[in-house]
Amino acid sequence: MRSFNSQVDLLSRLVRASEMRHEAISQNIANVNTAGYRRLEVEFEHLLAEEIRSGSEVNGNAQPELKEAVGFPIRADGSNVDLDREIGDLNKNALLQQTYLRMLAHNIQQMRTAIEG
Repeated sequence: MRSFNSQVDLLSRLVRASEMRHEAISQNIANVNTAGYRRLEVEFEHLLAEEIRSGSEVNGNAQPELKEAVGFPIRADGSNVDLDREIGDLNKNALLQQTYLRMLAHNIQQMRTAIEG
């Protein structure tokens, strides 16, 4: 049962991170023409990888964090939002979120089948 709970917890955190990422990308797109706006991004996957690498059971310590993105070229107006990049990131995130939700639904269905017999 513990394995099932950790899988559901992991998938739930991945879904939460993808939701946050969707909101950040949407905000970036909405501000593409705002002078001085700096793009936002969600940091999660490498935090999760560190949690897993630590050797301990995945315990939920790694949570998604919203941060200002660094290392992107700044345009003349002071913004660092690239619309093409944002659209690509949005599409990638939508596919990942759909995958996480399907996996979560599959795990829940397996548990339901086991309970009902």
